[in-house]
Amino acid sequence: MVSIVKCQQWYCCFRKMSSKRVISTLYSASSNSNYSNHSTQIRHMSVIDNSKNMNETNIKKLLEDGTVPEESSVVGDTENWTTSPYPKGSYVPHKNQSQAQHALRPKVDPKETSILMFPGQGTQFVGMGKNLLVFPQVVEMFNAASEILKYNLLKLCLEGPKSKLDQTIYSQPAILVCSLGAIEKLKEEQPSAIENCMAVAGYSIGEFAALTFAGCFSFEQAVSLVKIRAEAMHYASEIEPGGMANIYIKPDSKLNYALKMARDWCLDKGIEKPVCSISNYLNPDCKVVAGHLEVRSI
Repeated sequence: MVSIVKCQQWYCCFRKMSSKRVISTLYSASSNSNYSNHSTQIRHMSVIDNSKNMNETNIKKLLEDGTVPEESSVVGDTENWTTSPYPKGSYVPHKNQSQAQHALRPKVDPKETSILMFPGQGTQFVGMGKNLLVFPQVVEMFNAASEILKYNLLKLCLEGPKSKLDQTIYSQPAILVCSLGAIEKLKEEQPSAIENCMAVAGYSIGEFAALTFAGCFSFEQAVSLVKIRAEAMHYASEIEPGGMANIYIKPDSKLNYALKMARDWCLDKGIEKPVCSISNYLNPDCKVVAGHLEVRSI
């Protein structure tokens, strides 16, 4: 039998020496011990030590993922084509805390990609879609849309009259079909813009064209949805006539005061609960104002 003191000596040796040297030490300390017993003890101690190292590694990773070892700040990089989402000098999360490393990000050159944007109501004009008729797919799209809408959409787009085309019930389907028709033209003239498209966006009625291009629903479904939308908005405008207008302002403009004066003017004219307010923020210098038509008389 090996004494407890000898076992303690072996354990200390095991932590400081290689396995080969530990074995030689064991033999020199107790020549009567069985080699297989020593070998079993060494393997057992090795498994315990390996398990301990593995647990320490896992704990270390958990701590790194959950904490920030050091703070960093945003440094300007004029050679990089992107800019940091954080203000300069602000605290930046550690890389282990970023979920971006888990996202699928294809390695492509941004200069070779495209983003398609579709216009909204107000871009209609008599003659729209005329230059798209050279593409057979566009003609088929107009025919399919006309069957759903129950009127000749292509004739209305080409011939007008403008007063009819400007009505919501007609302008929205026209913009949708012409927007998707422009995609067919882009496929023929610049196919790389379609193949490398990374995102789409649409303004107002343009959202439906963007969703259709993205594959959210079919062309026929899009026309049907826009038909319902346009009719609902048209009937709402007949119940309470209203309008919209782009307003270009400067930093010293008093737009809110002007809107209040317009509402007060409507009240003096006997209009109950007049509406005249900002409906869209296009950019810092341009707002869209909507409300009762009488406001335009001011």
